[in-house]
Amino acid sequence: MIEKVEFSEEVEQLLEELEEASEERTLNREERAIVDAVDAVRAIEEGEGLHEFWQSGLDYSRILRSFDMIGCERMVDLINASQWCQTRKEDRDQYTEQESNYLDEIEEDLWDALAEVPDLVEEFIEDELS
Repeated sequence: MIEKVEFSEEVEQLLEELEEASEERTLNREERAIVDAVDAVRAIEEGEGLHEFWQSGLDYSRILRSFDMIGCERMVDLINASQWCQTRKEDRDQYTEQESNYLDEIEEDLWDALAEVPDLVEEFIEDELS
């Protein structure tokens, strides 16, 4: 697969602050987009890629809107291309050969797209929260 996606110390600090703030108030759309994007990256990395993402129960629509807001269209396209995984069995080993091959093709691009997310998040923070 890929090396673990690393977010800067500044982004990690902001995430901690937003997590604390979310206990006291509703995050605004920009703040929520940052949290969603990072949570989605971590869910994809920690699991079995996009199959695990679709089986996770995350708010997919909100995550897609968050990636779009941040400017990570590649992630939006790849997640949309794999949406069919949501209706499949929980065990990825039960995919047909064609389904497995198609998902493998999507995930080849996914790992490069994931690596772009930290830079896009930082640019978004600079543009929207500064």
